[in-house]
Amino acid sequence: MKKGNVIMACDGCGLVLTGCEGMKEPPCDKLRVKEKPKGEYIMKTKYKHIHFTKILTGWVCHNNKTDDNLGRITFYRPWNRFVFEGITGCVFDEKCLADIIDFLQALKGG
Repeated sequence: MKKGNVIMACDGCGLVLTGCEGMKEPPCDKLRVKEKPKGEYIMKTKYKHIHFTKILTGWVCHNNKTDDNLGRITFYRPWNRFVFEGITGCVFDEKCLADIIDFLQALKGG
């Protein structure tokens, strides 16, 4: 593997940490090393029922079971923040909405 091309991915929570070959021991015993896919920038994140993939203009939210597109997260300039736009006809319970909120909070740094 090339330096700067290693990520640590947690099988438990889905957290992904960027590192290099010289990275010391991972902070979690469930972390494993895997190659970073070319052209894909992974910020995080896989939750219990949904996951997010990076696209040029933001992130796409997918269902883990079917990989269906549920919506997208983009930066909305009038509000100066990231927002979620759901696909018409998609429904979300409080757990999915909490995961989306968690992801939005991670994007703004807290």
